[in-house]
Amino acid sequence: KALHLFGLAWESKSNLDTITFNAVIGACEKQGEWSKALQLLAVLTQNKQEANAVTFSAAIGACKEGGKWKMALQLLSLMAQANMKLDTIPCNSAMTACERVGRWRQALQLLSSLAQSNVEASPISLSAAISACRNAGMWEIALHLFNAMAENKMKPDTVTFNTAISACERGCDRQSALQLFISMSLRRMECSTMTFNATIRASVKEGAWWEAFQLLDAMTASKSEPDSMTFNAAMFA
Repeated sequence: KALHLFGLAWESKSNLDTITFNAVIGACEKQGEWSKALQLLAVLTQNKQEANAVTFSAAIGACKEGGKWKMALQLLSLMAQANMKLDTIPCNSAMTACERVGRWRQALQLLSSLAQSNVEASPISLSAAISACRNAGMWEIALHLFNAMAENKMKPDTVTFNTAISACERGCDRQSALQLFISMSLRRMECSTMTFNATIRASVKEGAWWEAFQLLDAMTASKSEPDSMTFNAAMFA
C-alpha cells in the first residue's frame, strides 16, 4: 500500500521529502523488499536530497530481511563515510544478516566497531554475535560473549540461553551446557523444548545417560513438551 501511494505521488510530481522516502523504505524493510529499498535510496540521492541515518537503517534492515549481508555491510560503510553516527539499530541488522549466513568474523567485527565508536552494544547485538559463532562451530567464543553479557549487566533471554547451550552442545561441553540450564532455573526462566533438547544432547554426547534421563523427567514435569528430537536424543543415551 505504501509503495502504491508513493507511486501515485511520484507520477503526480509531488514534492517528496526525505521523511516520505524513509517511510516507504521502512515499509520495504518490513516486507523484505531489499531491491526496492535500494532503488528508493538511489532515487533519493539522485534527486539531490540527503539520506539520513533513518534512511540507511531502514535500507540495511531490508537487506537483512532479504538475506543480502554484503549489501548490508556496504550500506553501513557508506554511513561511516558520510560521517553518520553509528548506533545499534543498523549495526544489529547487519550483524543479524551476517549471523544468518554464518559470517561470524564479520559479526564480531561489527560488534568491535560499536565499542570503537563508544556505542554500547545491546543484548540483541551480543545475541546475534553469539548465534553467528554458534552456527560456525566457534562455541568457545560464543560462550565468552554470553559471559560478557553478565559482565555488562545485560539480562539474556530464553533465546540467548538456548543459543549458548546449543553452542556448548556442539562443542561437547556438557558441564557448561548444564550450568547454563541450571542458571535458567535459578532465574526462574521457562525452559523451552529447545532448551531441554540441547542440554539432553550435550549429556548424551559425553555418555552421561543418567543425566539425560533426569532431564527428560524434568521436561515431562514442566510445561515443555518432548518432540521427536527429544526422543531421538534420549534413544542414544
